[in-house]
Amino acid sequence: MEQNPKQLVCAEIETAAQKLVKEIAKSKHEDIESAELREMERKLQLKGYSVNTIKSYKNAFSLFLDYYFPKPMKNITKREIEDYLLFLAKERSTVKRLSIRW
Repeated sequence: MEQNPKQLVCAEIETAAQKLVKEIAKSKHEDIESAELREMERKLQLKGYSVNTIKSYKNAFSLFLDYYFPKPMKNITKREIEDYLLFLAKERSTVKRLSIRW
């Protein structure tokens, strides 16, 4: 069934709006994540951690923030942190089993 011109325009507007919402969410996420990462980096520098250690910690923390995006970090519960750690343990276990099979 063909769409009439009005339906096509509405579909195009809806698609454009969805893209815009995604871009806004992405930019807000990057701003929030950047602020969180900068604060963590600052604290690690004050504690005298090496550049490589800070880089590794920032990467791991960024993956954690991405896992719960778009939920703000301050709203992440202890249970959710534990769930994420269990997810990582299961993921590593799966990767280890796959590498053994190859």
